[in-house]
Amino acid sequence: MLEGKRALVTGSARGIGAAIATRFAAAGCRVCVHYNRNAEEAQNLAASLEGGTHAVVQADVSDPSAVERLVLQATASLGGLDILVNNAGIFEAQPFDMDDYSAWQAAWKLTLDTNLMSAVNASYHAMRHFRCVGGGKIINVASRSAFRAETT
Repeated sequence: MLEGKRALVTGSARGIGAAIATRFAAAGCRVCVHYNRNAEEAQNLAASLEGGTHAVVQADVSDPSAVERLVLQATASLGGLDILVNNAGIFEAQPFDMDDYSAWQAAWKLTLDTNLMSAVNASYHAMRHFRCVGGGKIINVASRSAFRAETT
């Protein structure tokens, strides 16, 4: 079912994203491994994946222009895009009793830009491509924090 498909998995240099990328590659999918900070980790994962040539792209997904570049580079590197997996996410502590209101706001902004808006932005750019080629799939990954409040 995934044989010959091309997938971008955000946040795929390690953790759940790496597991998703590994399973997609094992099923015959070409994968774009995305990372923010650790190029070596991403390159090692891409080299370990089964199948054909895979791609590696760096982007800070909290930056909307970087997300656009990520989707464009992934699409170009893979020769198209069939699947987008929005997996990238962070946890930044932003307790409500922080003394520095500006720092508290900045932490929330970074979390929302990374965990929510990156998926929105990547989906927007992937959809533009999918419309041109007759469709595609978007898979969104969330943590338990999306379903219950954590105040610490």
